[in-house]
Amino acid sequence: MIRKMNVADLKLLQALLTRQRVLSVGVLVEGAPWVALLPFAVAPDFSRAFVHVSKLGRHTAGLTDGAPVSALVHQSDGPDRDPLQLGRLTLTAVARPLTPGTADHDAARALYLRAHPSSEVTFGLGDFQLVALHFTSGRLVGGFARATDVGLADLAAAAKKNEAPRP
Repeated sequence: MIRKMNVADLKLLQALLTRQRVLSVGVLVEGAPWVALLPFAVAPDFSRAFVHVSKLGRHTAGLTDGAPVSALVHQSDGPDRDPLQLGRLTLTAVARPLTPGTADHDAARALYLRAHPSSEVTFGLGDFQLVALHFTSGRLVGGFARATDVGLADLAAAAKKNEAPRP
């Protein structure tokens, strides 16, 4: 049975999207599934994430415009952690490569570089591109037997929780 999203779920959702630095993407390449681990930056409204990928990477062939993508973000594992209790978020998304020189690309680039300053050098290489992963739905698992569906409204609510309080 799938639970309804509660305050603890929203906090976990927010933490996964803002505190984790990498996500796994599952794509189709030549009709076969392929998974890659990529640094990401999330949009302020949590509606999408941005990845900066090399065209030489096999996974990039699966990140074409309109391609379906699955993304997984999870808490860190360790010897003192129970793997069944690790919080994790699986999202479905649609890939949209961004065109350099556009306002969308410039905003995503700035956001990405805030999250990953050492990536500045890769923006000067001709084989790299920014891709937006537009989320469509997902599933949040807060631990064993603690799963809930995630919709766009849930992502927006978690993003609101992330906003700094205004004086």
